[in-house]
Formats: sequence, C-alpha cells, structure tokens
Amino acid sequence: AVGPNSPVEAPISERKELHTAKSERSCIHVEIDISAIDLTYETGDHVGVYASNPPELVSEALKRLDYNGKRVVRLTSSPGSKLSKAMFEGKAMSVRDILSNFLDLQSPPRKEALTAMASCASDPKEKARLEHLASKEGRDEYRSHVLDGMRSLLELLHEFPSVKPSLGVFAARIAPKLQPRFYSISSSPLCHPKTIHVTCALVEGKSPTGRHHKGVASTWFSRCKSQSLEMSLIHISEPTR
Repeated sequence: AVGPNSPVEAPISERKELHTAKSERSCIHVEIDISAIDLTYETGDHVGVYASNPPELVSEALKRLDYNGKRVVRLTSSPGSKLSKAMFEGKAMSVRDILSNFLDLQSPPRKEALTAMASCASDPKEKARLEHLASKEGRDEYRSHVLDGMRSLLELLHEFPSVKPSLGVFAARIAPKLQPRFYSISSSPLCHPKTIHVTCALVEGKSPTGRHHKGVASTWFSRCKSQSLEMSLIHISEPTR
C-alpha cells in the first residue's frame, strides 16, 4: 500500500501555468506520471506530496545555524519518530538535503521546541525568555507572539541569536517535521489511469510580522519545469466515506 509510511517516487511529466501574464495570480497544473508504479487511484482520492523547502529559505537557515550544507551525514530515527524510516534510514545525505526535505522551517514552533532552544541559548536573558514562552505562565504571550504572529521557526532563531543547536538537537527536538501537502486529484482514473493531475494555486504573501511566506508545495510545483521529469514523493489518501 502506498501510504504515509511508504511513499513512492514518481516523475512530474508536465507542469503549466493556467493564468495568463496579465493575471496577478498563479494556478499551476501538474501531471505526475505513475505508469511505472503499481498504483491506482479512485475518484475523490487525495495525493500527498512531499515537497521541499524553498532553496533561499534553506540557505538562510544554514547561515543562521552555521551549518555546512555540503557536509554528509546519516540519520537514524528516534523511538516514536513519525518519519518513515524508508525515507532516510541509513542513507547518506547532505545537511542541505536534510533541511530541504525533512524539516519544517516556516511553521510556528511548538512549546517543546522553545524549551529545547532555551537549552541551547548562551545568553541568560534569551534563555529566560524562551523558558517563559514555553511555560504555563507564558501561554498567553506564546499565543500572541508566536501563534497569532505566525512567527516561523527561522524567525524565532533570528530573534534569539545566542541559540546555537547542534544538527542532532535541531533535527530531533527543535524543527517540526516537514509534512506532506494534500491535494484533491483533479483527473479521472477512467481518462488518465497512468497520471495523477493536481491543480494548485500558488500560496504566497505577507505574514503578520511582514515575513514573505511561501507555501512549501505550491512554490515547489512552481519551480518544476515542464518535461523535466523532476521526481516527487507521493502517497494516496482515500476519501472519507
């Protein structure tokens, strides 16, 4: 079964913009080739796409964290990890690949992440502030400052510059895991049994703090080139019956 714990790799065979140059909006038509995969879908199914972070965002994170993006490491999953071992277990990959494909840099961090950040802070004031935001007493400030402000993990890292986590701590305890983005399949299995079509509006805009937010999957689709056969990781989700 092709599920969240067993995604498959499939090439993108077609990508085209549905709006004209006169439009201020963007909507992308994408075709995913499943002809080489033992995979079928039904009307109403959803496809989960494991997209990668925008390259400029990854470069910013590498610079802030002072990581060598070319360094090659091997990851192992910790007990209770929700990441599929098949996606990375024992595979050699660069630090840039890890930040690109597995870690969510844009979502607001949870309180547990702030606690882990506090443990890596060398500035006592920053450490105390992070501990307060993660505490019961600081829940209102956490809600207003982090959640309502839609502050990304990367924004919080810039706000607390003395936080210098190791790669292991950052990947295991601080950064949320990059989750698949789900889209209703816009093709019919009767007409297109060997391709999955996705119609995706580009998500892009300003956050409450002025950050230029880019939707992970939609901007990834927008970067794909038609006929490039760029690979994507996908899984199928059945409709609720």
